[in-house]
Amino acid sequence: MRRCVFRAVPKNTMLPLWVICEVDSPRSGAASEHRWPRGGQLNILVVYDSVNGNTEALAKAMGAAITGKVTVIKAGAVNPGMMEKADLLIVGSPTLGGKPTQAVQSLLAGVSKAALKGKGFAAFDTRISMGFAKIFGYAALKIADALTACGGTAKAAPEGFIVKGRKGPLAEGELECLVEKIVSS
Repeated sequence: MRRCVFRAVPKNTMLPLWVICEVDSPRSGAASEHRWPRGGQLNILVVYDSVNGNTEALAKAMGAAITGKVTVIKAGAVNPGMMEKADLLIVGSPTLGGKPTQAVQSLLAGVSKAALKGKGFAAFDTRISMGFAKIFGYAALKIADALTACGGTAKAAPEGFIVKGRKGPLAEGELECLVEKIVSS
């Protein structure tokens, strides 16, 4: 079963965004919930790179569905000030050769520890579901590792979304699955 990554809180609560990291535990089966401090609207920055439009579609769906002040921007257009102002950073990339795209790698290499210290983040990727792809790994985990090394705090487990073949499109139900994860049930 897929893990929920993002879900908005009902509008009558004080928390504008609820980021959930589910624990895959056969004993408890319960989710570990990470909630943001009360008060104010979160400034959320969704950064992506896309080769065939699949990761871009997911990033834009997140931006449309998440409650709060959300900016969705391509990795090459991000400046350090944007990252410093964000309360939550969500970074996504297609997986190419087991890694994020060069644009995302360059962005992550240029992030200062001051920019991410104490900030929450989540990472996602698009990937093919071929067995050999697991050998090289996936972009989301490498993005999460880089953001953690820069002082960020993971608010959700890295998440992958399946595309059909190298160019896509997204596999049936993947975009709907993402929106379902974001929008409160």
